[in-house]
Amino acid sequence: MIVYDSKYKQIKFDEDNSIIIEIYKDATADMSEEEFKSEMFELLKVMNQYLPDGIVTVQTNLKYAVVPTLQIWINTTIFSEIQKIVRKVALVPPTDYIVSLGVEQTIEEEEEEGTKLNSRFFATLEEAVLWLKKK
Repeated sequence: MIVYDSKYKQIKFDEDNSIIIEIYKDATADMSEEEFKSEMFELLKVMNQYLPDGIVTVQTNLKYAVVPTLQIWINTTIFSEIQKIVRKVALVPPTDYIVSLGVEQTIEEEEEEGTKLNSRFFATLEEAVLWLKKK
């Protein structure tokens, strides 16, 4: 079921599997940093409402490049809250190389800072969901 929809992303809740599915849209190419942060807070709202076991973020169409200062903000503000809610985070990375690099650096930094997110990258949404469903 769709629980959030904006010009930048759609968030679904798979009730049967207790999984949030976050899907970024092409419009993220025109997103500002404030809009990006706002969208991240919307994700936290949905997660706090539905309390899923896992989340998959489909970033295939993500066009917004996350700069290093924003990577730090994501780790300290967003990931620190996500880890209180979910056991696993699956990512389907962006196709754009520069954008993908920013995502990978954010995850690497998260690991260095000791956040306890169990996260992995996958080629497809289906593979990500299968991993999330494993207890």
